[in-house]
Amino acid sequence: MPHQDAGVPARQDYEAHFHASPCGYLVVEPDGGVRDVNATLARWLRRSREDIIGAAVLDLMPAADRVLYSAFALPQPSIFAASSTV
Repeated sequence: MPHQDAGVPARQDYEAHFHASPCGYLVVEPDGGVRDVNATLARWLRRSREDIIGAAVLDLMPAADRVLYSAFALPQPSIFAASSTV
């Protein structure tokens, strides 16, 4: 049986790699809210992590990108519901 604190080193290892990555990472909830952001992306956006976490992902995008994201990346349950009745 694994030790109760076995996840702590793994979490610390994840955090270290997540924030040290040269790539920007954004963890988004199903409702579009930002759950986490790494230090690289926060620096690129010129915003603090605290300012980004909890924000809507759409609020972080320029207007043109919001249109594309809304059209192609957001779940569209009405399309799936319509296709299941065909």
